[in-house]
Amino acid sequence: MDNSKQSVVREIAQELDCGNECYYNMKTNEIIAIPDFSQISDEEEFKEIFREHLEKINQKKKIL
Repeated sequence: MDNSKQSVVREIAQELDCGNECYYNMKTNEIIAIPDFSQISDEEEFKEIFREHLEKINQKKKIL
């Protein structure tokens, strides 16, 4: 595995260890990490804070 792939795997592993959910775009090598939704007490505040990231994730899911 080359260094760039190792660094992506390492970054995702660190985010998962912190309790975050990770989404990876293979085409752009973009990693989106957001807190685990099940651990959030205020759903509306969560959605507002991470609105941009959630929109990106939902757009990509629609494509697939």
